[in-house]
Amino acid sequence: MKNSIILNTISKSALNVFNIIVPLLIYPYIYRIFSANTVGKMDYATTIFTYFSLVGLLGIYNYGLREIARKRDCEEETNSIFKNLFVLGLISNIVVFIIYFLFVYYTINDPVLKKIMYVQGFGIIGQILYIEWINEAFEDYKFITFKTIAIRVFSLCAVFLFIKNDGDYYKYVAITTATVVVNNIVSFVHIHKYVDLSFSKLCQNIHIKPLIIPLFTILILNNTNLLFTVADKTILGIYQPSEEVAFYGVGQKISEMIRILFLSLVYVMIPRLSYYLENDFCAYKTGIKQMIRINFLVIAPVSVGLLALSKEIVLIFAGNQYANAIPSMQLFALRVFILSTEAIVYNQVIFLFRKENFLMKANALCGLLNVVFDFTLCQCINSSTAILTTLICEGLFQIMCYIYIYKKLQLDIGLFKFANLKYIIISMLFIPTIWFVRSFKLSELLTVIVAVFSCMTIYILLLILNKDSAANMIINKITIKK
Repeated sequence: MKNSIILNTISKSALNVFNIIVPLLIYPYIYRIFSANTVGKMDYATTIFTYFSLVGLLGIYNYGLREIARKRDCEEETNSIFKNLFVLGLISNIVVFIIYFLFVYYTINDPVLKKIMYVQGFGIIGQILYIEWINEAFEDYKFITFKTIAIRVFSLCAVFLFIKNDGDYYKYVAITTATVVVNNIVSFVHIHKYVDLSFSKLCQNIHIKPLIIPLFTILILNNTNLLFTVADKTILGIYQPSEEVAFYGVGQKISEMIRILFLSLVYVMIPRLSYYLENDFCAYKTGIKQMIRINFLVIAPVSVGLLALSKEIVLIFAGNQYANAIPSMQLFALRVFILSTEAIVYNQVIFLFRKENFLMKANALCGLLNVVFDFTLCQCINSSTAILTTLICEGLFQIMCYIYIYKKLQLDIGLFKFANLKYIIISMLFIPTIWFVRSFKLSELLTVIVAVFSCMTIYILLLILNKDSAANMIINKITIKK
């Protein structure tokens, strides 16, 4: 293997830390510049754009990452997979781009919403060059990290320079869209290290027909995810004021920033575990169990801490005008834990076993159930009830996945072992600790700082006293690297 998992994880985590720092700088500024109504419209426009964007992308990212990771030692097969997926992506994104603009022109009446959606639409053309899966399959996380950080810094500066009042919403959308497109262009130029980008080679021996069924399967699988949070915001936007979409978006953005840190480990491990699944099944099983253990170790305290500090976090992040986002933030905190575990079960087990059909059916069933819940509650739905129904249905999906792994794949991943569940039990001590810190009536920022420090101290001390093997393993690997 070209790079160690530790080095890859550090590179990916550094990028994800940066991707958290940037929103922490931008969103508090944006939420205070734009009204809740404007933010709600931007979030709703992004929701509609997402439907078209995913259709344009098909399932190329997931499929390409998996297949290139398996064949990367063979240059001929790597080039063949790349050019077929690239041509298919070129066709699909052009078709979707045309349909999207026709949809906006004929169906969107709100002039502000229409302006936002027109600007966002150019992101679909930028998706033609979205080939980051090549760099990830070859574990080139150093390039990905430096490239993305540099582009995001320019984006950050542009936001602070050009966004000054509520009427600058279209400038903000243009900056975010341009950031994605430029990122894709730079990545596309870079992959000449791994594949042949000559036009003549890209147009020779194209065989996209065999890819249609697996890619459409992954497309449907990806789109079933739209039946959860994206469907929530769509139905909120239809039946409730734009402000409710904005309140929902606050909790979603905060929880996603936290969850993305863990996903660095999940996605870094996909190429390695895909290789092990083909060549060393014992190493694969060991890797899965270690990932689940580390997931509980890291995410359980984070999720409980977010839940207990939701009030302070929302007020610091978005301001007093978004106080109604606190209840939904508490539910999103629970979702961080559910989805972090699901990411392993989904990506590292069932998907690597090529059981997309089960994922598609189970995800669609639970997603449709969520939509039924949303429409049933449509007259009284708000940001909190919307995420609650999603939380229930995603929990059901994860249970179905675990049963499938145990019964059909005959693989015991040890998800519910006490060695994993104990991290949740220890983390529950955070709740009385945070209540105690609040009794001093400090400012929101000081409350968060003192509470986080106190909870981390308690957690680490208990792990040391318990001689926790997973924590010791992480410490030893970091120490050895140093």
